[in-house]
Amino acid sequence: MLALTKIALDLDAAVRLGVTALGHDTEAVRTIPAEEVEAAVLDRSRNQQRKFRRLSVADVQRALDSGEPEPEPTPDTEPTTPPDEPSAGPSGSNGTSGE
Repeated sequence: MLALTKIALDLDAAVRLGVTALGHDTEAVRTIPAEEVEAAVLDRSRNQQRKFRRLSVADVQRALDSGEPEPEPTPDTEPTTPPDEPSAGPSGSNGTSGE
């Protein structure tokens, strides 16, 4: 079962998280420009019948530009533990017979 944790995010952090998540799928990581993001927020205080307010491109761009930049995955950020290979000693042997 998936455990969900309630995390409080401000609007900018929520937009960044959403855009980052959309950019990670089974293919290569991609950057989604603000012009291609459609986002809205629930605003219960609106006097209009529709309570969702669409974020403008400027709102999305501001959110993407704010905060700490997301680290890009690189080969350097992958685990540094080598695969299960025997370590070579000074003589090139790992101390086992190898048979």
